[in-house]
Amino acid sequence: MVCVALIVLCIPCIRIAAQDTFMSFDDVIEEILMSDDESGENSSGLYEHLADLYSTKVNLNSRNLDDLELLPFLTSEQIENIGMYAYLNGGIKDISELQLIDGMDYHTRQLLECFVYAGNYRTGRDRVNFGNIAEYGRHELSFKSSIPLYVRDGFRYHSPEELKKYPNRQYYGNRCAHSLRYQFRFFDRIKIGITADQDAGDPFFGPNRWGYDFYSTYIMINDVGRIQSLIAGNMKVGFGQGLLLGSGFSVGKSLLSSTLNRQQNSIKVHSGTSEYGYFTGTGAVLQFGKYYMSAVLSRTMRDATLSSDGTMKSLKKDGYHRTLLEYSKRHNVVEDMAAMHLMRSHDGINVGATFMYDDFSRGERLFSYSADYSVKRGRYSTGGEIAYSHEGFAMTDNITWKISDRTMLTALYRYGQDGFRSYHSMTPTDGEKTATRGLYLGMKTEINYYTLNGYIDGGECQFESLYYRQRTDKYLLRLKYRNKDDDRTLRLKFRYDHNQGGFHSMQSQLNCVSFFPSEGGISLGASVSHVSDFSFKDGKLKLSASACGFITEDYDSRISIYEKGLLYSFGYLTLYGKGVRSSILLKYRLSDALALTFKAGSTKYFDREEISSSQQRIAADHKEDIEFQIRLKL
Repeated sequence: MVCVALIVLCIPCIRIAAQDTFMSFDDVIEEILMSDDESGENSSGLYEHLADLYSTKVNLNSRNLDDLELLPFLTSEQIENIGMYAYLNGGIKDISELQLIDGMDYHTRQLLECFVYAGNYRTGRDRVNFGNIAEYGRHELSFKSSIPLYVRDGFRYHSPEELKKYPNRQYYGNRCAHSLRYQFRFFDRIKIGITADQDAGDPFFGPNRWGYDFYSTYIMINDVGRIQSLIAGNMKVGFGQGLLLGSGFSVGKSLLSSTLNRQQNSIKVHSGTSEYGYFTGTGAVLQFGKYYMSAVLSRTMRDATLSSDGTMKSLKKDGYHRTLLEYSKRHNVVEDMAAMHLMRSHDGINVGATFMYDDFSRGERLFSYSADYSVKRGRYSTGGEIAYSHEGFAMTDNITWKISDRTMLTALYRYGQDGFRSYHSMTPTDGEKTATRGLYLGMKTEINYYTLNGYIDGGECQFESLYYRQRTDKYLLRLKYRNKDDDRTLRLKFRYDHNQGGFHSMQSQLNCVSFFPSEGGISLGASVSHVSDFSFKDGKLKLSASACGFITEDYDSRISIYEKGLLYSFGYLTLYGKGVRSSILLKYRLSDALALTFKAGSTKYFDREEISSSQQRIAADHKEDIEFQIRLKL
C-alpha cells in the first residue's frame, strides 16, 4: 500500500502556462463537508443547501445577500464587505473584482466563485410585476435515477407462506431510486418549487396513493414592503444560535470560526429530499426599522417508533418505508409547532429572544424560550444564547479575536443540563446534541497561498495545513485525534491536487487510520485514491475517473471519502474491509438549457463472499450501479 501510494502521489504531470484554477462544485463540497473526515455523514442538509445555491447562483449585486449566509466559509464581515463594495462602486462588473474587497483571500475567492455571479446592478428588472416575472423568470427541471445492477435479499422473491411468517423480509418497491425536481425562480424575489423523491424499496403508488414516497412543495416571496421573507410549504427555520431552532444543518468544527456569531433569523425553503429537519406550514420575517420579527406556524407529519401504550418512543429520521414494519412508522405522529423570534439590530449589536411551543400528538408538549445576542466591535466579536426547556437549560458563549486580516482565534464554551430537551436544536460543535459540556479553541491563519487551521475540543483535536503552489498545485495535510469514551482514534490525510489549466486536473489522496479501543489492542486502516478529470469541447463534455484501494481491519478503522456524483446526490462513502472502489462520471452540456450526467460505479471486496446482512444482503463479493440525470433550464 505504501509503494502504491508513493507511485500515485508522484505521477509526473505535463506543465503548461499557469492559470488561475477554478474549483469545481465537487472540489468545494469535498473541502467543506469532508473537512472533519467523520462529519460528512451528518452533512446532507448542508449539501442540499449548497447544491441549490450552485444551481441557481447568487447575484453579487443583489439587494439581499442573505443567501451568502449559507456559505460556511464566509464570515459575516466578508458578506458585509461585498455588499458595501457593490454599493460604493455602483455594482460589481466582473467576478475578478472579488480580489479588491477587504478580507477576500485567494482561497476564499476560489470557494466563492462556484456559487456567485456578477449580474445587473439594480436595473429594476427584479421589480415584482407580471411583465418582469414573465420575461425574466427562470424554470429548472431535473430528473435523476439510480439503478443497481445487483439484487439485495429484500428484493428477491419470497413465497406467500414465508411472507406470512416473516412479513418484513420483502421490500414493497423495486430496486431503482429516482427523484424529480421543478423550481421557478424570479431573481431572489420569488421561488416556487416541488421535489418528489423515491428511495429504493419504498412503494411507488400502492400504499402511496400519490405515487412518490416524499414530496416537498414551497413558495417564497422576498422583499415586499416590510416583509423580508414570506414562505408557505416546507421550510427550514433557524433562530438565534440554534439552541432551540437550528437551520437544519451544522458545519464541521474546522469551519466554526467563520460561522460563529452569524445570528440566525432565517426562514428558508426546503427544496431537498431529506425527510427530516423541516417544517410544513407558514413563516414570515418582518422588518420594522431596527427591529425584526419572525413567526412560524406549522403542522408536520413525522415518522416515529411507538411504545406499547401508543406513545412516541423516538423519532425515525432515515425516511425509509420499505417493509411493513418501516411503513407502520410512517406519519404516525403529528407535530404542531409555533415559534416567534424578536430581534433588535443596531451598530453591530444584535439582541434577540425566541419563544417556541412544540406539541407531539403521541408525545410530550414543550414550551421553550431563549435569549441570544451577538456583538461586533473592531477585531472582536462575541455571541451566545441561553435556552430553557422541559426541566433544564443549555447555553453557549463564544468570542472571536481577529488578530490580523488573515489570522483568527476562536473560543466557545457550551453547557447543557440532562433535563434540557429540544427536538430541533443544532449546536455549533455537537450537531443535535445539546446536553453536552466543553470548551472549543480554534485557530486559522492565512499567509499568501498558505493556510493553517486547527482546533482543540475536549478529547478531540485537529491540525490542517493547505498550500497552493503556482496556483496549479495544492497540498493538504490533516491530522486528527479523538478520544471518546476511552476509545482513541488517530487519522491522517494527505491530498495532492494538480490543475493543468482546465483541460486536465487530478487529485491523489492517502488516508491512514489507527483505532485504539479501551479494552486494548489496535485496529489499522489505510486507503489510496486517485481522481483524474478531463474537459473537452470548451468545457461542454467533462469526464472524471476515480479509483480507491482500501484495507482496514474492521469497521472501527473505516475510511471516509467523497466521490464525485450527480448534482443533489451527496457522494459520501464509508469503506472498510479489503477492496477496491472505482467509478466513472460523464457530464455533457448539450446547450445552455440542457445537460446530461451519467455515472457508473463498482466496489469489489477481497475479504468476504457476501455484502451486508438481513434484507440488505448481496450474495456476491462485488456490487455495481449506474446513475443518470437530466437537467433542463429555461
